[in-house]
Amino acid sequence: MAKTFKEYDEEFKIVIVGSSSVGKSALIVRFVDDRFKDDLLATIGVDFRFRTLTVDGRKVKLQIWDTAGQESFCTIISAYYKSADAIILVYDLTEPATFRDINEFWLGEIEQNKEEGCQTMLIGNKGDLETSVKRPEAEFLEGVKKKLDTELYFETSAKTAESVEAAFVQLTKLLIQKRSKSRKAVQHGVTLRNSTA
Repeated sequence: MAKTFKEYDEEFKIVIVGSSSVGKSALIVRFVDDRFKDDLLATIGVDFRFRTLTVDGRKVKLQIWDTAGQESFCTIISAYYKSADAIILVYDLTEPATFRDINEFWLGEIEQNKEEGCQTMLIGNKGDLETSVKRPEAEFLEGVKKKLDTELYFETSAKTAESVEAAFVQLTKLLIQKRSKSRKAVQHGVTLRNSTA
């Protein structure tokens, strides 16, 4: 019987959410294709892309789901939270309304739909537009991170590629660590049950 060859060691599903025009699609295109398009059309419903990379000696396939930011699509999008290993919440550093949307809508949406053990990350995008960047107060950021139950926060620019790779790599490292701990816990539990049999 021939052995099946596995192309990767791990696979993770990542869902990216946030209000319209915060640059979710641009972040994905930058990360997956290493290019920037400033004329991307708004995502209708859901789209997805793949990228395989090596992190901590593990070959990892990331399945990245890009979601529409309009509230009218939220009932469709909520189904894509299921079985997600991570959810990335993106806002626009140049648009204060997208900060407000986090508290007024997205935190509740994520809390209601994410599954137990799902990792979260916060990204402030469009950091290249320095003249109009109005960064949220530290207290606001800490509050959002606490509600998301995450320490993962990056300020990125899809245009210049600043911190885009670093954000996804750091998230992937954490997902690998969590999965490894989970496997060890399961193995330990199996060992304990077997030893008492």
